[in-house]
Amino acid sequence: MHALLTVDALDAYREDPLAQSLAWHDATMQEVEPWHAATLDGDRRLVAALTAAANGEPPPTPEGEGALFAKANIAMRHDPQVLRWLIEYPSCYTLPSEIFARRGVVERIEKVAAAHPAPPADPELSREDLEHLLAH
Repeated sequence: MHALLTVDALDAYREDPLAQSLAWHDATMQEVEPWHAATLDGDRRLVAALTAAANGEPPPTPEGEGALFAKANIAMRHDPQVLRWLIEYPSCYTLPSEIFARRGVVERIEKVAAAHPAPPADPELSREDLEHLLAH
């Protein structure tokens, strides 16, 4: 995505390096930055959950879009349409905010997630057990 924007900026302003860099910056902020922000949000949620697990604590309760992703994680295991919607994000077709803004998506995710239990928790391993397994 970013490489194509670079080519477009270079091509559009062949004789003007300043215009090239301004066009590239504007395109980056418009097209790439939302993907970067969405990835950071997901990474922060993951790091918080992993940190809690490493400390023997329960994962933090997700809020906002994170709560919707948690429900979608349940729903996509039971509804192929939810799975198809969610695959659009890591495939870089559609931002999560755009997927969730579609008519009926949130309602369907919530309905399917409510009808099914959350996936089983991780195996009951203590930190010491895990370290022992990893050491061998």
